[in-house]
Parts: sequence; C-alpha cells; structure tokens
Amino acid sequence: MNYLIDKLGYNEVETCSGTGMGFCRFSFTNANGQKLAVVTVNNQPGQKPKLQRWWIDTENR
Repeated sequence: MNYLIDKLGYNEVETCSGTGMGFCRFSFTNANGQKLAVVTVNNQPGQKPKLQRWWIDTENR
C-alpha cells in the first residue's frame, strides 16, 4: 500500500489485500459528499494498477 500512496500519490486508498491479485479499494468524495468506490488489481511496484470495478457508494462509512 505504501507504493500506491508514497510513489503514485493515491491518498484515497482505503485498504489493500496482502496476497493474491493485490486488490485495493479507493474512495473518492465529491463536494456534495457523494462517494465513488474503485477497486484495482496489479498494485505492485513496477506495475500499473488496473481497474477491476467501480460503483457509487451509498453506504455511510
């Protein structure tokens, strides 16, 4: 996860799995408080993260 935050500048990272395909979840909030949730794979140093899924998050976290 430090790679995504420190090297790529994604402060929106919520969590990442430590094994397997390396899924990471991001949360982006707009000025109206609406949240966009994004899940990526391939989050390893030297690789570009790839979009796996996105949705408008309706849960309050």
